[in-house]
This record gives sequence, structure tokens and C-alpha cells, in this order.
Amino acid sequence: MNPLISKRLELCNNLPSLPAAATRIIELAKDPHAGMREVADAVRTDPALAAKLLRMANSPLYARRRPCESFQQALVLLGLNATLTLALTFTLVSSMRNTDGEGLDYTRLWRRSLLSATAARVLGVHFGLKDVEEVFLAGLMQDLGMLALEVGYPELYAALSADEQEHEVLRMLERSHLGADHAEVGGWLLQRWNLPARLVEAVEASHRLQLEAHPDEGLRFRQAVALSGIIADVWMAAKPDASLRDMQLGVVQVEGLQGDAMMSVLESIAQEAPEVEAMFEMDLLDKCRSDWVLQEAREMLVFRNLQMVQESTQLREVAASLKAQATALEEKSRRDNLTGAFNRGHLDETLVEWFSEAALKGAPLSLIFVDLDNFKQVNDLHGHHVGDVVLARFSESLHGVARGSDMVARYGGEEFVLLLRDCDSEGARRVCERLLELCRSTFHEGEKADPFTVTASMGLATQDKHTTFGSCMQLIRAADDALYKAKQAGKDRFVEHGLRANAA
Repeated sequence: MNPLISKRLELCNNLPSLPAAATRIIELAKDPHAGMREVADAVRTDPALAAKLLRMANSPLYARRRPCESFQQALVLLGLNATLTLALTFTLVSSMRNTDGEGLDYTRLWRRSLLSATAARVLGVHFGLKDVEEVFLAGLMQDLGMLALEVGYPELYAALSADEQEHEVLRMLERSHLGADHAEVGGWLLQRWNLPARLVEAVEASHRLQLEAHPDEGLRFRQAVALSGIIADVWMAAKPDASLRDMQLGVVQVEGLQGDAMMSVLESIAQEAPEVEAMFEMDLLDKCRSDWVLQEAREMLVFRNLQMVQESTQLREVAASLKAQATALEEKSRRDNLTGAFNRGHLDETLVEWFSEAALKGAPLSLIFVDLDNFKQVNDLHGHHVGDVVLARFSESLHGVARGSDMVARYGGEEFVLLLRDCDSEGARRVCERLLELCRSTFHEGEKADPFTVTASMGLATQDKHTTFGSCMQLIRAADDALYKAKQAGKDRFVEHGLRANAA
């Protein structure tokens, strides 16, 4: 906190201070040797406090099957830590509710404090916190900094009207005048009172909703306090629908508080509020307004759920579209732009994969190396545009004879590779024969008047149970060697590795 603020507050003679009973309770809480007897002795000095603890132990908040008939039974039920925390809570409320100021509406302040405390306790139960009484106390004390600010800066709240008492209005006023707010001052005050660090930290952070994946116990404690004030304002605000939206924006980010879980928390607060009202003798919830708030919350959460479903559907559609675009781009990156056949890089990757797979399974794999005959003359006589048309149409012919499980790739220039999966040499020879016929009949005329014919030479190599190769590179070299022999034998034919030329 700004040292100028703390220095000014320290100089105030009438700064809020702990009563002697509260100081004794804090001492007992910090004494590792303190036991139930010392706590009982301290509480019995205040009969009203003992009666409140007995009533608390018998309240629906603790869901007892049989009522506690004595103060001693109540202490056993509540336990040492809960008894100390509740005793401190009742002592603080009893001593400080008698204070009054000129600017602040203290009835409203305490009403919000008790509503926040109730909400913090319900959230603590929902989050599975061990000490829900302690989170109740933290929720109750998160606005106590206002008491200190009104003493240290009496002009701060002095001119406020009844319509300017909403929590956010007060907080923004503090920020604009001091550069700090009552949460920071409240943390300083609790530290001055020597209260546990967890309470101090929770009050200091009560205007900052901290978010992390898989929060630990400490963060859950601070989240419960920060959310409790937001939820209290749903019942306190002049425009609860706006507060509901603020609550929704905060809650939707907190792990474990979406949809039905948040509605269950709000309903539990409404159910527990009458018991807290009776315990602290203060009206918290108007029945009609409470019912209206719950109804509005249900409708808003239902709408939010529908909106989330719609957003989720839209996100899935966007994700599917992006995935399709990525797949299309990936596919395009594997293709040759002119012919639509796969490019050399993708052929190399696929050949390694298919060769290993065929060798492992003992399945045949055939590779046909194809080269267009005298292609340079096509470009020289008819132009490169015609040459491009010839290459594209030749690729179509290759795809026409290939099966869906085969691969057609442009190796480079006018060279293509046809990779035939699970195809033996006999099947591969039939493919070569068909392809030769397609080539002879397809390219009979170019864009110029003079007709011309394009033929192809092919080299075939097959890995099967009769012929094996040590690597995929050996397979492709064998097909390349066979192609060379087909060229030497007069072109317009195919040669199978290990066999003589066949003109088909």
C-alpha cells in the first residue's frame, strides 16, 4: 500500500481496533499448545458469544442429526479452529456494528459484508475448502478498510448520497482520490491486528479474481473471497441484471463454476441467508427480490449455456474449415503445379514408406519409370505451351491407368513414376501395355495444324518373392536401367528389369 496512506492512518487516534476478547482469540489461535479447555474458558466470559456458538452448532449449516445440548458439545462438534474463527467473527461483528459514520451507509456495508461472507462460505463448501468458517470470516472482513478510510479521510465519503453507495462506485471513488482502494487498506488493517496471513492476502486480493488451471487450496480460498463480493452485489445492486452480467463474466472463467454449478451456489446462498440473518440479527435478503434474482440468474445461465453451445459449434465449424484448408494446402504442397501429379519430394517419402511396408509384409511393389520420347522436339516445333499441354494430358493418362491405391508422380521434366502398391510383375506389365496404347492414341494433334504423335518409353521393376532389392533406391535404379534399355531398343516400348525389351 502507498506509504503515505499507511502513515496517515497510523496517526489516527480513533482507527478501528480489536476488542480485548478478539485479541485473546487471536492469541489462542496462534498458540500451538492451546487446547479446547483454554478456548472454552475464553468464550465463557461472554455468555452471549457462547450462546451464539451453541446456536451455530445447532444450525442447519452443520446438518446435525441430534442437537447439541451444551456449550461443551458445541465446541466438540465445531472443533478448535472453527470455534476460534466463529468466536472471532461474532466478536468483530458485535463490536464494530455499533460504529457509525457521516458518509457511509453502515447498515448497507454490514449487509453486504454478511452477504459476502455467506457467499464465501458456500463457495468454500463447493470448492472443498477445509476451513469454511475462515473463508466466511475473510468474506465478512473484505470491506473493513472502508472503516479505516472514513477515519483517516473523513472527507472521502462525506458528500455521498444514498444512490452513490454501491460498492463499485465507492471503489472507483477511492481509486480516483487515493490511487488505492479499501481492499488494500483492509489488508493493512488486518495485518495490523495480527490476523493470519491467509486472511490478509484474501482481503487484499478481494478485487482481483485470480485465475489458474488446477488451482490449489490457497488460490481457491482467494477466489471464494473475490467472487463472494461479486455475488453479494447481485442482491445489493440497484440494477441486479447488470450485476448478474458482471458475475457471469467473472464466474465463467473460474474452473468448476460453469452452468448448473453456479446456479447451485446461488440457490445455496439463498437457502443459508435466513440462518445467517438470525445469527447476526440483520435482514439480508428480501424474499421477492431474492426469487427474482434467482429466476433472472437461471434464465441468464440458460442463455449463456445456449450461447456457449452455439459458440462451440461455430468454433468446431471454424476448426473443421481451417483443418480442411490446411489439408488442402498440404496436399497442394505435395503436388506438381502443371500436371497435378505428386512431386519428387513426396514420391521419395512415400517410396521409403511403401518399400518398408512391402518388405515387412512380403507383399509385391512395382515401380514404372516413364519418359516421353523426343519431347524436346515437341517444344522446339510446337512451342512450350503445347509441351505443357502434352505433359498435363500425359499425367491424366497415367492417372487413368492407376488405381486409387497407386501413386503418380512427376520425377522431373518429362519423366514420371508410377508406383503400384500390392501389384506383382504380371499386373504391372498389363499397366505398361495399356499406357503405351493410350499414349499412341492420345497425342495425335497439337494446337498447330500439323498433327504429331507422342510416345513413351518405360522401365519396370518389381519387388516380390522372386526378386528382392536391398533398398528402395535399388528398386528405382533397376527401373531406371530398364527405361534406358527401352530407349536403346527403339523407344515406344517397356522393358522389365531382368528381361528383354518388349514393344507391346
